Amino acid sequence: LINMIKKWEISVIHFVPSLLEAILDQDLLTSCSSIKQVVCGGEGITPRLKEKFFQQINARLYHAYGPTEAA
Repeated sequence: LINMIKKWEISVIHFVPSLLEAILDQDLLTSCSSIKQVVCGGEGITPRLKEKFFQQINARLYHAYGPTEAA
């Protein structure tokens, strides 16, 4: 996934928070400078995830949490 983000210079990506947290725990997105916006949905975002995100990535974080129909 990280190689594809770099190869195609992905700027907007959508993760469920648990996957984003796993990727941040491995410090994998710091080399993906093309990412400008990350959308998270389907689960709540923890304060830890939000803090790690902004420490590692210079991008906007959108939380699209809500009922399944809205996510």
